Amino acid sequence: MRRAILCLLGLLVFGPLYGQPPIRVLGSLSDGVSETSGLLFYKDKLLTHNDSGNAPQLFVIDTLSRRVERVVQIENAVNIDWEAMAQDNDYMYIGDLGNVSGLRTDLTVYRIAKNDFDNADAVNAETIIFSYPDQVAPEPNVNSDFDAEAMFVLHDKLVVLTKQWQQNGTTAYTIPKIPGRYTAERWDSLSSIGLVTGATYNEATQLLYFTGYSRQLSPFIYRVEGVLENTVFGGEVTRLAINIGFAQVEGITDVDANTYMLSSEFFERQSPSITFSPTLYSLTTEDMEVSQELPQPITEPEPDVMELVVYQPVGRTQLSYVLPNEHPRPVARAIFSLEGQLLRYQTGDLLLSDTIFTADLPNGTYALTLYFGEFKLTRAFVLY
Repeated sequence: MRRAILCLLGLLVFGPLYGQPPIRVLGSLSDGVSETSGLLFYKDKLLTHNDSGNAPQLFVIDTLSRRVERVVQIENAVNIDWEAMAQDNDYMYIGDLGNVSGLRTDLTVYRIAKNDFDNADAVNAETIIFSYPDQVAPEPNVNSDFDAEAMFVLHDKLVVLTKQWQQNGTTAYTIPKIPGRYTAERWDSLSSIGLVTGATYNEATQLLYFTGYSRQLSPFIYRVEGVLENTVFGGEVTRLAINIGFAQVEGITDVDANTYMLSSEFFERQSPSITFSPTLYSLTTEDMEVSQELPQPITEPEPDVMELVVYQPVGRTQLSYVLPNEHPRPVARAIFSLEGQLLRYQTGDLLLSDTIFTADLPNGTYALTLYFGEFKLTRAFVLY
């Protein structure tokens, strides 16, 4: 959000608190999503929306070109201050959570059926309306601790993480995923961490990642292990150092067990003259390891390799594969470097599609491995 409370003079840059994970700048986003806020990875595409005062629209973005391919209008919604997105198997959720003044009691989450979204460019949403149980109106001209820009799904609940302008921390509140009007339940909190702007809970690893920035626009990512039904931050909370310069990072979404994408919005300041373009990033972690034997560097195909056909259907953004007729579906799939480094590992609903997101991988030769319980199929492929 362009709430320019930020001074970029006299900055003191601190050293990393923990090891720096691999993060890459993928490039600028189009002007149509310059105020990108929420972010989702869905069916090999990115979904986002603009924040306060913009049209109630979702934008479908190609992960390679970063261009908007489709716009979906939410017919019965109003964008007061859209700030977050989340999803489960059947629905996507849009959080109208912006509350910088601390006066709103009509905070809204719009629930959209994925089946409707897949089949029309204009859809209707159901509404989940809530308020905070402990909300207190702030002093005049003082930003509130009951603003929020981050939300994720945890089993049968939605979890909202506040953006505390005074406490410089976050509090986790939960609300049901079912349409209705509720008073949120306060769960947990962290203090003195920065301004929280995005969150995603990875079902494959059961890890929470949330992101934000300091008052000097220095972005951060936190990794939370041990999220439970009644506590969000009760386990190990680790701050990751990321070196992408200054950015107003707003969104984060998981792609697979070890891959995340982040977005930052347009920022401009007149004095001193500073401009940041809306930008897309990828983050690679080592959260999950594959217990099966890693493939060795490939010099020539093994006999079973020829049973697996691998190709790139549209340019460089996706990898697709075809299995022999009547072959069972895999229970997991992975992409390795030829040195045996795990780069992708996917299970569950991601396997319903025979395509894999590859736009953030550098040019080179890789190995795709499909796991079928007691055996596996491997095929080398080249990205260029």
